Amino acid sequence: MANQPIFVSGYRQDTTVLRADLGNAAQDIFTPGAAGTRLHALALGNDGETEVTVEFGTYDVVFSGIEVNIVPGATPATDPFTVTRVDDQSWPITENLQVLTLWNAATVNRGDYRLSGTAEQTPGSGIFDVLNVQNTPGNAIAQELGVFIDAYRWRPLWAVTVPARAGFDGNPSAAGLDLETLPWLDLTGDRWLLLTAPLAARIPANANAVATGNVHITFFGGDY
Repeated sequence: MANQPIFVSGYRQDTTVLRADLGNAAQDIFTPGAAGTRLHALALGNDGETEVTVEFGTYDVVFSGIEVNIVPGATPATDPFTVTRVDDQSWPITENLQVLTLWNAATVNRGDYRLSGTAEQTPGSGIFDVLNVQNTPGNAIAQELGVFIDAYRWRPLWAVTVPARAGFDGNPSAAGLDLETLPWLDLTGDRWLLLTAPLAARIPANANAVATGNVHITFFGGDY
């Protein structure tokens, strides 16, 4: 029949949990079929007591498990800060002015930051082991010495706010496909979001890893 979904391989209903205890980390939540998946609907639940905004997108790990010293500027709440490698190796950063997300540093240091470039801790050494990082206003950077950190580059696609206790205690689940961000995903006929690469999600405001509940995600779709 017209306006009915046609799936080459078959119907899929998958569930996963976006864990609040991972803070602002990007988490892989959905892997499409070998030839892609038509995603028709997302149902979002929230087992916490406050609403939470979930961002959907993709990401690349820029570095992982590197031991560093994080040193704030003269005014920790506003000034740029430095992240210096302990092993005297250069950073694997080839472009300036990119935004990176620190997610397993001290909770006060987690967040999205713009790089202003790399520098030499020892001038003339040729080892660019210092990251110069622009602070996010109001985020007071704390000094951390000899800690291991990870960072990723986030590419957002859309975001949805999930009410407190959505999907629990008799409350309805929230719709996960934002029709304002993706206006062609309407309720007329057979509409879908075609995914050909893994989808990730994160809770960017949950840097302290305790401020929100877990977000429960159910996917409805079909593989090609």
